[in-house]
Amino acid sequence: MNTYLAYKSNRSYVFHDYIWNPDFYHWRDHPNRPDTPSTPANALLSGPSVGGPWDPSDPAPRSISKRFLDTVCPPSERHIINTRDVKPTVPNSSSGRSIFYTWQKLLLESKERCIEIQPASMEEDMFSQTFDLWFWGSGRANEFWEEYRDSPVSRLFGTSPIVSSAVEKNRYLFAPRAPNGVKSIAHSVGASNDPFERMLAVHIRRGDYKEACLHFAKYNSTFYSWNLLPFLPDQFAHPVGWNVDEEETLRSYTTHCFPTMDEIKHKIRAARGEYVLAADKGEREVRYLDTLYILTNEKEDWLNKLKEMMYEEGWSHIVTTKDLELDQHQRDVGNAVDMELARRAAVFIGNGVCVLSSNFYS
Repeated sequence: MNTYLAYKSNRSYVFHDYIWNPDFYHWRDHPNRPDTPSTPANALLSGPSVGGPWDPSDPAPRSISKRFLDTVCPPSERHIINTRDVKPTVPNSSSGRSIFYTWQKLLLESKERCIEIQPASMEEDMFSQTFDLWFWGSGRANEFWEEYRDSPVSRLFGTSPIVSSAVEKNRYLFAPRAPNGVKSIAHSVGASNDPFERMLAVHIRRGDYKEACLHFAKYNSTFYSWNLLPFLPDQFAHPVGWNVDEEETLRSYTTHCFPTMDEIKHKIRAARGEYVLAADKGEREVRYLDTLYILTNEKEDWLNKLKEMMYEEGWSHIVTTKDLELDQHQRDVGNAVDMELARRAAVFIGNGVCVLSSNFYS
């Protein structure tokens, strides 16, 4: 969305390396690595957001890296705008377009060649991004869906060469097959030979995510980002609230963000059936799903039990994140590899409150 704002304001967007939470790195205090580890943005994705070209006839200026910014726009030449001076001028009840147009007008009317938007302090604004948590968690972004989807920012968006190489390297894992001792579903006549068109992908986030799910329940959180689009088949109906009925509220949230194995089974079964039933007349026979891909950080014992249950449900082939064969570079961008594999699937079941799942629709 920041790239889109720059594009609509006739300015170059400045992209930077991706920096994860330093606490998640085991070597964060290593004496030979004083700086926080980072991942180049174009190791994760490609397209205009990381310096890729626009359409041939598009005069929009291309995005540049922060490193190049320091050359063409040294700090002494930058006009600084702090979010504390802009965001309070937009009422909390404002629409997504009002927020966007406030920033766009500011950038269009500024005469300075170089502009840097800096965040307010955590004490002033805990979520000081231009388009913050309240923007993405309130459904305001929905107002931009169609125009953003059709814009070159989205149309020209792609995954990185490193991620693409990992997908191709592991493509053979998804070729239809039946495991030993399991009776395969009969192949539907006319079904695609592309393994991804016969695949349902499901994002099952586990581990410490149980604590996050509890946090979402306490604060009555919504689905996040594009997961709030009204045309998606799953909509989240808020429970009565934590202060009224903790047990019912927690049950409602965990069904979506930390489901039990049985809930996962029933959700996959329902999605598979709905996908076939949604086919146009004459297409139902070729809507054939026999491969299940599980994106997960769960441990082997639990995962093996889930796989056994899914084989009993009739899936003839199951692949998980842990089955992927990745080299050192590909492993560093493993989450993006997972996302690209799931994006190619015929059906995707995400985690409605999780940021990873919410970014599949761009």
